[in-house]
Amino acid sequence: MTILCPASENELKLMLNWAFSNEEPKTRSSGPVIIRYPKAYCPKEVQIFSQPLETGRGTWLKKNSDQICLVFTGSLYNQALHASDILKEDGIETDLYNLRFIKPIDEDYLAAILNSYKLICFIEEGMKEGGFSEYAVSLSQKRKCTAVTLVLAVESKFLEEDCVLGTREELLVLNNLDGNGIAKIIKQTVKNS
Repeated sequence: MTILCPASENELKLMLNWAFSNEEPKTRSSGPVIIRYPKAYCPKEVQIFSQPLETGRGTWLKKNSDQICLVFTGSLYNQALHASDILKEDGIETDLYNLRFIKPIDEDYLAAILNSYKLICFIEEGMKEGGFSEYAVSLSQKRKCTAVTLVLAVESKFLEEDCVLGTREELLVLNNLDGNGIAKIIKQTVKNS
């Protein structure tokens, strides 16, 4: 099974074409394909979203730091970009990596990323327990990677606020998955390290 997470309309089109292609399994995974499309307005298109898919790998939107990398699922592109901009104002440079693939993952490539930074923050809209981030942290430990890992995802605990209906944006704020929440947690982590 393949699980994809597009960040934009172009990337969604690419993933649909890839899912329905009849190419050899070397370039496309055989079996079912799930596409977790964003439940929000599509962000402004950037050229990187139109790059061809490479099984198990994502795309780099910013790559000029060796300190901190924000690794995010496509639906949180705007939030990760906003957090990166806030952090830059405070003198903290971050790279941005759009996962594209939740499954399968090129584990060697991901391990190389986990050895290239001091801090990697995995940001996903799904549940923390059993999510991609938990898998990535486990891979990091198994491979003895050098980066400190931080996971920002939805906690699997009951909160009274969860009973209140809200917009997607309100729920992201509640779970610290908005740009301000992400930046605040990164700043605290950097300060405490």
